[in-house]
Amino acid sequence: MSTGTGRPPTLERRETGEAPLSSAQEGLWFIHRAQPGSTAYHVPLVLPCPEPLDLPALRRAVDTLVHRHDILRTRFPVRDGAPVQVVDASTTVTVAATDLSGAPDATERAHREARERAAEPFLLDREPPLRVALWQGLPDGDLLLVCLHHIAVDGWSLALLFDELWSVYDAVLTGSEPELPEVELQYTDFARWERAVHATPEHRERVAARAERLRGLPTRLRLGAPTALRDQAGGGSAEDPGDAGEELGFELDAELADRVRRRAREARITPYLLLLTVFQETVRRWSGEQRFLLGTILVNRPDPRLDRTAGFFVNTVPLRCDNRPGRTVTEAWGDMRAEFRDLLRHADVTLGQLATALGAADRTGSPLVQVGFVMLNTPPRMGGRELPVSSLALPTQAAALDLTVVVEDSGGRFTGTLGHATAHYDRATAEGVRDTFLGLLGAALDAPDAVLARLRVPGARPAGPARPPIDLVADHRRRTAPTAGK
Repeated sequence: MSTGTGRPPTLERRETGEAPLSSAQEGLWFIHRAQPGSTAYHVPLVLPCPEPLDLPALRRAVDTLVHRHDILRTRFPVRDGAPVQVVDASTTVTVAATDLSGAPDATERAHREARERAAEPFLLDREPPLRVALWQGLPDGDLLLVCLHHIAVDGWSLALLFDELWSVYDAVLTGSEPELPEVELQYTDFARWERAVHATPEHRERVAARAERLRGLPTRLRLGAPTALRDQAGGGSAEDPGDAGEELGFELDAELADRVRRRAREARITPYLLLLTVFQETVRRWSGEQRFLLGTILVNRPDPRLDRTAGFFVNTVPLRCDNRPGRTVTEAWGDMRAEFRDLLRHADVTLGQLATALGAADRTGSPLVQVGFVMLNTPPRMGGRELPVSSLALPTQAAALDLTVVVEDSGGRFTGTLGHATAHYDRATAEGVRDTFLGLLGAALDAPDAVLARLRVPGARPAGPARPPIDLVADHRRRTAPTAGK
């Protein structure tokens, strides 16, 4: 910890007990407090298991994980008006088992009950952020639900926990002791260390520098057809729940994914930055803005000893998007590479700190970013098989941002979802954004030396820098207006 001598704080193992929340946790906690029934930050994973699971072995595996990772037996009460995290010395997470053998609608019922169980709010101040349920006796095997609150896990942690869960399960079945690496640091160690770092003058300077870089950019971003326009067209209700959401899926097949990787190598960027650049141009066309902020996520595990630690080690950060007129596709990729390098130099600067520095502080929402782009690279493994997170995720019908694209690199192909809050965008708008993104991607890969803003999307009007929102909104009106005579 900071000693006032100018030396950086030391990340070290300390006694388990009460600790402050990390900055990432604190943001989620305030949203949870303001919207206690929201499922926007539930992480429900449903696993169809063709071979029936051994219930005692599964329960022992869950107990092992809960004992091994403090975050799985952590509560988040309020002390002196502020949230803290309290690690209980022991906690039992019950594996709720339901036998549906012989039930005529067993599969349908299991999936319905899994959705209902996943949608039950977490009482974070009095229960652990994990629930597990198993439905047995289905015609095609068992169904396992593992639901966590995001305040306890990130994508890396899911991979870690599922690896360990099945390692212990297999060991129990064979009567052997599971061989798991030592967990050198717990999440509370990181949270205490982060608080000490954020109190240093050096960190405050990084916050000020990044805030200055973002100053002057609009902090509200609206794409082509917001709710007000949708309602005028008769397509929705202004009384939609604030966090209700829908998801649209898409896929880049192996051939297109290979083209993305080859172009990325040629441009000396990652596939993530290539796809992010295309999405940035999509947002420009749908918003009509040349300069704006997009949200993305950076992993914040500053020490290799944290690689075996479960927790919420991500930082949602605003990415500065400045679309220079006349730049080529390749030049846009270069601009994104340069901007991302600057972002990485300030990777530990949180969204809340920037919001405060820019005068846009709001603990119950996303004051700086409403549209995001995320790429997943760490799917969990089960029995040696890759299991993409997106294929396991159980929809909660909730949305954290107004619109978010999540792309997963599953090795041979890219799969993705576009999630949108129904209170802000209707399905037709979301489909239009998705289709523009996919159309622009193909056009950019075909013509990397062309001017990005002049690329034509098949089946859509050209959206040059002068008039994109007008064309898109008019097109939306045409597609959603009631047909005469109906």
